[in-house]
Amino acid sequence: MDEDNLLTCEVCNNSVKDDDDFCPYCGTLFIEIFCDNHNEILADGVCIICQIAFCKKCCVRINNRFVCNQHSNYEIYEGTAKVYETVDETDVLYLKNCLEQNGLHPVLLYRHSLYGGSGFSYAVIKGTESEIIVMVPFQEVLKAEEVLKSII
Repeated sequence: MDEDNLLTCEVCNNSVKDDDDFCPYCGTLFIEIFCDNHNEILADGVCIICQIAFCKKCCVRINNRFVCNQHSNYEIYEGTAKVYETVDETDVLYLKNCLEQNGLHPVLLYRHSLYGGSGFSYAVIKGTESEIIVMVPFQEVLKAEEVLKSII
């Protein structure tokens, strides 16, 4: 990507192309566009999952990111959204491979409880019960769900 054609989103500080209509990381609009559901109302943001513009009635901000009402239940972590979880490592490694074969970029996170708390880790912590969570970049969520539906 040519660095001369990059700008910084004022809301999330991520780099975006100077010709982008919205920030793909937080959904902030850079142009005026109308809500997909209410064509007489200006949109307030673009859902980071479905990439459709919505007004305040149709979307919410969660952790400074726009998501439409339909996608507001996704677990979001560092530019990715959860598409699957299990405690079966063999199962999740197979699904990760299937997603990669379809050109997607899954990340596995291990959620564990330690001393009554919880947290994420990129490594298995021996002796703890861990959920394994498959996360994909926001723009890949809908395709990842299609792939998972076809194999689960």
